[in-house]
Amino acid sequence: MPSKSRFNYRPLKAQQLRELATLITSGIPLADAWAKAATMAHPAGPVILQQLQKGSSLPAAMKFLELISAPQQVTLSAANNAETLSQALQQLAADYENREAHQRKLKSKFYLLCLLLFVGWSASLALIAAQGQGLLAAFVSNTLWCLICYAIIHKTVSVVLKDGWWWLDKAWRFGMQQHKAYQWALIAHWYALLGTQVAAGVDLVSALRQMADLLNQASYRKAIKAASKDLENGHPLSQSLADYSLLPNPEFRSILISAEASGRLAETLQQQRRIADQQLEHFQDTVMMWVPKGLYAMCGAVALTMVL
Repeated sequence: MPSKSRFNYRPLKAQQLRELATLITSGIPLADAWAKAATMAHPAGPVILQQLQKGSSLPAAMKFLELISAPQQVTLSAANNAETLSQALQQLAADYENREAHQRKLKSKFYLLCLLLFVGWSASLALIAAQGQGLLAAFVSNTLWCLICYAIIHKTVSVVLKDGWWWLDKAWRFGMQQHKAYQWALIAHWYALLGTQVAAGVDLVSALRQMADLLNQASYRKAIKAASKDLENGHPLSQSLADYSLLPNPEFRSILISAEASGRLAETLQQQRRIADQQLEHFQDTVMMWVPKGLYAMCGAVALTMVL
């Protein structure tokens, strides 16, 4: 495979993933499906096709070219082993579409915020010009304030659009494990991925070890290593995870104990994911409602200050 440093590709589009999933579902072999799908129009399309024809798995090829993240690679690998790759690709496409919808929504507000700042900037300079004094100083000062606001807006939008794994990583780093949003995200992302692997037939120890590199925290990796060792020594999953702060809350531990006892771990984790997804969606809607309001208030205050 060519050197990784040669590639800097954008992710595949949702429609490309959906078309590929449809072709796979119809029974076409993966390499042939890739060659027939719109994925071939992507700059990395021919490179991936070569790897598929050589026997490489789709998740491995896509991860190598940085078209998917580490969690997505684990998810697609588990789905590939379970012969449910088309469903996983459909879910990935839905995730992309959801993120793009939020991005469009925030961008529409972003332009209004910039317009509000421009109106304040222009009105202020017009008033000062009419007075005939201090125009240069006002121009520099107002431009600086606008640039500061623009930087804040841009950074806020980029942070809000980060995926759940990024938020999990930051929550772990800053000790926010008691926050409800963190607990929902842990179930909806981390535990759902663990359940996907179990459903694909991966043994628990291997599945847990696959999770080790999904958060970029040394303390997290240490906890995963210790928990997987306990699990390998015969401890229950619920105990192994609880001993190293890898459970979201005591209630979830009870659910996990019941799931292990009944032999329905994968099914239970997917069910809990659906519940957590609903809670996260409500939380995200709240964030999407209040963040723009906060930015409007900031820009309105700066615009009014410039004018006065």
